[in-house]
Amino acid sequence: MSTRAIIAVPSANGFQGAWNWYDGMPSSLGKILRRFFTDEQSVNELIQQVSFDGVHTAKEKQEYEAWMKRDGITNTFKTFQKLNIQKEIYVSKDKGDKFQEPLFYQSIEDMLQEDINYVYVFENGKWKTYK
Repeated sequence: MSTRAIIAVPSANGFQGAWNWYDGMPSSLGKILRRFFTDEQSVNELIQQVSFDGVHTAKEKQEYEAWMKRDGITNTFKTFQKLNIQKEIYVSKDKGDKFQEPLFYQSIEDMLQEDINYVYVFENGKWKTYK
């Protein structure tokens, strides 16, 4: 079973979010968000992906690619270059991802009603985690 999460930012009428399908735990996704997605521009760029398998470091990307190859899964990766720390972060995106349009929610409670395990909200320069 996968650990799904919604990553969101406040918007005029609630929250705009993206759906993360795998490894959404605070010890994996939460840690990457807090370390690498530290400004509104990078968070918004991530949310514009709408739906993705996961967010990975370079080492995790290699492991994920091996797993995909073994299972015959076609997947593409988008690279996020964070110049201030000079690390590459990758977002894996399966061509069959469920959501194609931007996701909007009126409240955190609405997000928590989805079939997810965690909600991560970036607000005022800080990440908040909800379960």
